[in-house]
Amino acid sequence: MAMKLLALTFAVWAAAEEVEQITCGADHTCARGSQGSIKCWGENARGQLGIGTTDTMGDGDNEMGSNLPVVDLGTGRSAVEVTAGYWYACARLDDGSHRCWGNNDYTQLGLESSTTMGDEANEMGDHLPSVALASGRTAVQVATGADSFHTCVRFDDGTLQCWGRNNVGQLGLGNTNNMGDNQNEMGDHLPTVSLGAGHTAVEVSPGEYHTCARLDTGGIKCWGSGSDGRLGSDGSKGDEANEMGDSLEVVELGAGRTAVQVVGGESHTCARLDDGSAKCWGRNNYGQLGQGSTTSIGNLANQMGDNLPTISLGTGRTAKALAAGGSNTCAILDNGALKCWGFNLYGQLGLGHSNNMGDDADEMGDFLPPVDLGTNRTALEVAVGGWSHVCARLDDGTVKCWGLQAYLGLGVSGGNLGDEPGEMGEAKAAVQEAESVVMQDFLKNLNIANNTGGKLGESNESTTKAGAVKVVAYDAAALEASDVATVTMDNSAASAKVPAGVLAQAQNLTNGSGPLLLSVMVMSEELAQKFSESPVSEDKQKGPTITLLSQPLVVDVRNLATPMVVQMEVPDKNASSHCAYWNEEKGLWDTEGIIRVKDAARMTLEHTFRRLTTSSLVLKEPYKSHKLGLDDSVSGNYFPVATAPAECRY
Repeated sequence: MAMKLLALTFAVWAAAEEVEQITCGADHTCARGSQGSIKCWGENARGQLGIGTTDTMGDGDNEMGSNLPVVDLGTGRSAVEVTAGYWYACARLDDGSHRCWGNNDYTQLGLESSTTMGDEANEMGDHLPSVALASGRTAVQVATGADSFHTCVRFDDGTLQCWGRNNVGQLGLGNTNNMGDNQNEMGDHLPTVSLGAGHTAVEVSPGEYHTCARLDTGGIKCWGSGSDGRLGSDGSKGDEANEMGDSLEVVELGAGRTAVQVVGGESHTCARLDDGSAKCWGRNNYGQLGQGSTTSIGNLANQMGDNLPTISLGTGRTAKALAAGGSNTCAILDNGALKCWGFNLYGQLGLGHSNNMGDDADEMGDFLPPVDLGTNRTALEVAVGGWSHVCARLDDGTVKCWGLQAYLGLGVSGGNLGDEPGEMGEAKAAVQEAESVVMQDFLKNLNIANNTGGKLGESNESTTKAGAVKVVAYDAAALEASDVATVTMDNSAASAKVPAGVLAQAQNLTNGSGPLLLSVMVMSEELAQKFSESPVSEDKQKGPTITLLSQPLVVDVRNLATPMVVQMEVPDKNASSHCAYWNEEKGLWDTEGIIRVKDAARMTLEHTFRRLTTSSLVLKEPYKSHKLGLDDSVSGNYFPVATAPAECRY
């Protein structure tokens, strides 16, 4: 007999959006989430946080977490990259476009004007114009420096376009004219940077007054101000004609060595080499070059190449990633440890004191302690913010920042962090940025007329291709132990009743801390029919399948102290019924422990379950090999990670 109805009920932890990228400007920080959202915190006098105000965020209570607004990138848009400069930020979006906001004194936003954006209402989102770039090309990197007032984009063919401040030739155009402040200066009107015959860029990194590109050959070329040797050679380049292209020399890295990363600090440059070693050159007034001295390197003969020692990172240690800011440098090591050196007035080296490191003998190598990130924690990414702070993204998904207190996103919990003992490691709170923007959007649209106790609100019943869906949001912590979370459909008798303890148990198993959703779906007849068709074989991997577009987290909870109750509407009250749940261990539908309670009302039946598993459904005749996935059109619009209670078949 064909199945007439299928219902799906599940409790959901509002999964945190994982931080995938961090970037630090001079006095602010931005994080990009796994779903393409961006949040920024810190100083905001020029609108660099992109929230339509000039309010600093993160220096007061209740300003982070869900209270920190998401940067509005435009209707339907998400970010694939974000970079922060001096009082501004830029994002590369999912459709290939670019948008920049914040300070625009030097036209670094690329809007062919000098108007600051993001500091007032109606300047972000669809109101913020996209940057006009070269036609026919796809941008694969957007880059600024923490202290820079210029922006560069690298395209899929290895060419570069740079715009903004150009007082010393940092745009590489053979002149000192700012670009992007007047009409007809962007897009195809903006020349690409000449790197020399046959050379293309695989990475670009701006400093304050200079820019460096890593070439497809593994070499590095730098242009702009040559002060203190930051270009790896004497004198400025790119501010006059005939200084770029083949005339621009490649930085000497040492015999047989090539670069796998280049980073620009304010006035120094660092390269990670193919053997895992690292070298830095340029200004060295605070030991930022890591040579145990304050002598600048690169502006005199015989200072580069094999004459430039590699940085001592410790016995047997190599570098996995580098980051450079105002006057300090950080390296993630091959074992995941993080070491920083240079300027340390605010504790930005994370060593529990404010002494500069790397400017005297016996301060590097094994003498330089790693930053205490917490027990068994390692760094996946590090970003240096100008002269003020450093942030790291850790292996557990958290973000930690230290240095000047005002820019750390830790509220009013004290002074600077990292300049005194006992402030790092376990004592250091993580920035509360990993949260679901999808969940925030969903909660904003809830009907809160019936929000009582732990109930936050509910969605209106909506009809999808898969069927009718109703979702209720709960705060599990606010529910009493005796409470029952209930979802009742508007247009049918289907419902689910889940004890508060079950929701709390599911949330604890997923390490959840946000709102928790409970949903009922009454399957459409078209979709339900697929589950009444005989499977191809008894192979448990065969049978009708709903395409799984977003990966659910399956939480298996058994022997619940208080059972759940699922009520289903059936076409015939007198019809024989079967109830079953999917047993993952056996790979089949099971009936053990299920109790039929009663006919709750005409044309309805109730069953109790003491087990959470992957799905629930109603069938007239059960087959052992049906397989159920969760269609993203059903669950993904509301939440990226889901758990589902037991199955019931009639």
